Amino acid sequence: MSVTGDIANRHMLPASGLADASKSDMVSVRVVVDDVWARSISGQLLASCLINLLCRQVGLISRIEIVAAPAPTLISLPGVAEPEPFPACLARLARWAVQDRITIAIGATDAEFDYKVVVGGAGADHSAARHELVAIGDGWRAWLGEPLRAPKHVSAGSKNPLGPFFAATLAAGEIFKRSRGILRGRYLVAAGYSLWSGLSSDEWERLENGPELAGLSLPPTHIAGGGAVGNGLAYIIAYAQFADAYVIPIDDDSYDDTNLNRCVLAGWDDQEDNKVDAIARMLHATNVAVFPFAGSIKEYVTDPKNGLRSDIAAKVNQLEFDIVVSCVDKGTSRQDIQGLWPNLLLGGSTLDLQAKANLYGAWPGAACLGACAGNDEHGCFRCGWPEKDHGFTLSSLRA
Repeated sequence: MSVTGDIANRHMLPASGLADASKSDMVSVRVVVDDVWARSISGQLLASCLINLLCRQVGLISRIEIVAAPAPTLISLPGVAEPEPFPACLARLARWAVQDRITIAIGATDAEFDYKVVVGGAGADHSAARHELVAIGDGWRAWLGEPLRAPKHVSAGSKNPLGPFFAATLAAGEIFKRSRGILRGRYLVAAGYSLWSGLSSDEWERLENGPELAGLSLPPTHIAGGGAVGNGLAYIIAYAQFADAYVIPIDDDSYDDTNLNRCVLAGWDDQEDNKVDAIARMLHATNVAVFPFAGSIKEYVTDPKNGLRSDIAAKVNQLEFDIVVSCVDKGTSRQDIQGLWPNLLLGGSTLDLQAKANLYGAWPGAACLGACAGNDEHGCFRCGWPEKDHGFTLSSLRA
C-alpha cells in the first residue's frame, strides 16, 4: 500500500497549553531496559508499550535506540506474529506501526541523543543525555521521574499490564511535552501513582498495590468505539490474562494515516481497514474471545449478529446489556450508547488532551453520557433519563 499522508497530523495541531509545534526541534531517544526487568513480564510490557507510543510521535522524534540484554520474549506484540527475541522484537513493532518514519536501532551507538528513559532501574548504560527519566511500572503501580529521585531495587513480579502501561504513557507523554514545549502545567520529576487506590506519591512504598488480574473473569463487554480509547482498552484486556473474557468491539469507521499516532493496535497496513479488525486481531492473538462488529450501535442492535455467542445474542435481542464501555466523543453516538440502558456503563474520553474515565449509573441524579444539561433526583434535565427513553427510541426497536 502506498500512503503518503501525515501521521503527525493530530499531535502537531495547535492546542491550549502547548507551544507552537513549528518551533519544536526533532529529538532522539534512548530506551535502556534494566537486565532484570528485560527478563520480566512487567519490564517487557513497559518497554513495548513505550516503543509503541514513541515511534508514533512522527515529526517530533527522529530516532529511537533500544538498549537491553537479549532475553526470551514473554509477551505477544501487536503486528509481530512470529516469535523474535527481546529486544529485537521492539524494532519490528515500530516498523509495523509506522514503517520507516522514525529510525530504530537496537543496541547503543555513538550517536548523541536528547532523552534517555531507563526502564526499571539504573540499567547498564551510563551515557549522558540532556534529560534522563526512570520509568517503573508493576502491578497497579507506576512511577516516573528523574534518576536521583527514583525508587531503588523495585522488583518486577506481576503480570498486570496496568502499572507498566501507565508508566509507559507517562514517559511517552513527558517526552512529548518536553519536545513540543508546554505553556502551562509542569514537567514530572518524581511522580508515582496507584491505579488501585487512586492516590499518588513520589515514594514507591506508599503506593498501594492491588490484586492480580490474571485468572479472573471479565463478563461479556461491549466496547463502543474502536479509536484511540477503544484501542487502549483492548490493549489492556489483551494482556490481562483473564481466565475468561468475551469482548464485542463496535465501530463503523476505518483507520487513516492520522489515526496511527494514537491507535496502538493499528499499524501501517491497517489503513483503510475497519477499526474493529485490528482490535480483534490482537485479542485473538492473546486468546481473548471476540466478536467484532463493523457497524454502528443502531446497526448492531438490529443486526442478526451471526456468530455472536448465543447467550449474549439472546440478551441483546431483548435489549439487555450488562457492561458497555463508551469510547466515543461524538454526541449522537454517546446518546445512542446511553439509550442501551446497560447495567454498568463506563465512558472514556480524550477531549482537549485530557484522559478521563467515568462511571455512569441508572439511578436518579446520575451523570448522563449523552452530554445533557444536568440532572437532579428526577433524572436528566434535558432528556428525563432515567424516566424516559434516551437517545434512539428503544420502543421502536422492540417493535
